[in-house]
Amino acid sequence: MQIVKVGNYEVGQGHPLMLMAGPCVLEGYERSLMIGQRTKAICDKLGIPYVIFLGEDEIARGECSVKELRTGEQVSLPVDGAIAHIRAGIAALASGSVIIEK
Repeated sequence: MQIVKVGNYEVGQGHPLMLMAGPCVLEGYERSLMIGQRTKAICDKLGIPYVIFLGEDEIARGECSVKELRTGEQVSLPVDGAIAHIRAGIAALASGSVIIEK
């Protein structure tokens, strides 16, 4: 299997799973909604707890938006902060049961 470099990250055999998906703004509301729903279903099936949004607005601010799929919480952070946020969240999930209050 070929290793592909995406920015500073490598994707392929022996590397963590990276799911990249997203509608173009030209796709329209209905199609964008469908792509989002299908992406969420795939993430749920594969146990992927976070998605990262990186669009024109985020790029202009030097940030990315991180959404925790289990809670729906979304934050905007610099890329390094996003990586740390995801790592901390995954570590918390791996440490035992997490109780979410609503």
